[in-house]
Amino acid sequence: HIRKYYDYPIIIIDDNSDLNYIDEKEESYPNVRVIYSEFRKRGEILPYYYIFQKKQCEKAIIIHDGTFINQKISFDTMDKPIYYFWHFTHDWNDEKEELKLLSLLNNQKLIDFYHEKKWYGCFGVQTFIHYYFLDSIFNKYNMSLFIDYIDTRPKRMNFERIFSVICSYEHQELYEQKSIYGIIHHYIHWGY
Repeated sequence: HIRKYYDYPIIIIDDNSDLNYIDEKEESYPNVRVIYSEFRKRGEILPYYYIFQKKQCEKAIIIHDGTFINQKISFDTMDKPIYYFWHFTHDWNDEKEELKLLSLLNNQKLIDFYHEKKWYGCFGVQTFIHYYFLDSIFNKYNMSLFIDYIDTRPKRMNFERIFSVICSYEHQELYEQKSIYGIIHHYIHWGY
């Protein structure tokens, strides 16, 4: 679907797919590269980790395999360091677990900022992000520490919030900017 609108290189981060369903012939997909992650069940943090580690691009669009781009988005006009695709409110915060994750960074200012709630969660940690911003937050907060901790779906969901706290602390316009498509719970009709 991406190829309908963009010619950008695509990097797929494979987080433990069933290889019975994978066509391993990358050459059959022009301008696509697959990274088979050695960190299983880390999901949402992996694109950020690999982009940071390998310095693969100046800008990145990070989406899940269940997200489809159905119209062209003018990324070329986006000059802020980061944009969320969707955001969500604090109704689903898991304060105890999120503070446990945040405490790994040993940064009281971030913990105080978490409590202020001048941030919104980044749904699925799906963003358009500039490398300079990613590099800055990974280095400043040693976010690679999360790789050893995030190994379940609830912890990946907590990361949606902790990532948001860090990004909003560093780019406080995010609180007003919110996201490209608004609150995820208003964007999608939930239920069966």
